[in-house]
Amino acid sequence: MGFVVMPDHLHVALVLCDSSQPHAAGRSDNSLERVMNSLKGYTGKRINESLGRHGAVWQPTYHDHFVRDRKDFETRLGYMHGNPVRRELARLEHEYEWSSANPEYADLVDWAWLDGVETGRARKGAPTIRNWAVSI
Repeated sequence: MGFVVMPDHLHVALVLCDSSQPHAAGRSDNSLERVMNSLKGYTGKRINESLGRHGAVWQPTYHDHFVRDRKDFETRLGYMHGNPVRRELARLEHEYEWSSANPEYADLVDWAWLDGVETGRARKGAPTIRNWAVSI
């Protein structure tokens, strides 16, 4: 649902699939811990390959926040997008290249789906609000 890649950390807003439904790999454990371990493992390997080095890239822990509603989501997304400006990496949020605030990623957030979740009209099989998470 959104991201910001900073020089020393990553912000990501995501929706977890219903853990009772198996996904393509046949697993049904879509816990935030499993998703974060997979994300950190894959990206850590790729970062090390591109830099020609070995070892840990990410800290073993992460901070999470389960989003309660659209206002909470917008607040968290705004915080994420404002981080490069606060760190003086960009003048304006949309100017930062490695952020979902950048116009290149304008279609990343499915606002119509988000509105449907809020009003109870989300498409069948869509993740529910209780499965939103922001990792910072």
